[in-house]
Amino acid sequence: MRKKRFIVPVPAPSLAHKSVHVIEYYEPNHESYLRFIRHRLGDAPVEIKVFGDHEAYFNAVTPDKLPDVLVLSNRQKGMTGVDLITRLRREGYAGKAFIFTGGPQIELSAEMEADDVFYKPTDTRRLLDAIYLALHAPNEPH
Repeated sequence: MRKKRFIVPVPAPSLAHKSVHVIEYYEPNHESYLRFIRHRLGDAPVEIKVFGDHEAYFNAVTPDKLPDVLVLSNRQKGMTGVDLITRLRREGYAGKAFIFTGGPQIELSAEMEADDVFYKPTDTRRLLDAIYLALHAPNEPH
């Protein structure tokens, strides 16, 4: 006699208490990032914050409030995005980091620190999908 098998659905990871931070120096309308990300995530209870540069970011975010996903431009005022990710990784940041850039000159250094590199013009759908998947993935160190 065959045993009956029951398929037990595995619940998706909760998005409660998850966060996405965007640091973009050249985007004057940060609301567009909020709209794009919020649209992709739907009603998920994810905190989304946008900062104009790394100084504003470090002034507002404490080490215990680092995001699950960090999205940033490589061109920043005073510090490159690669430098910022490198600093955060040295300080123990284990979340996902996505960097976008206008040129391949940072490819190697960015790929060493970032989880993915997006070249401008950025494929918005691919970036949003990467954010979505990163938020739904189990927490794994970089």
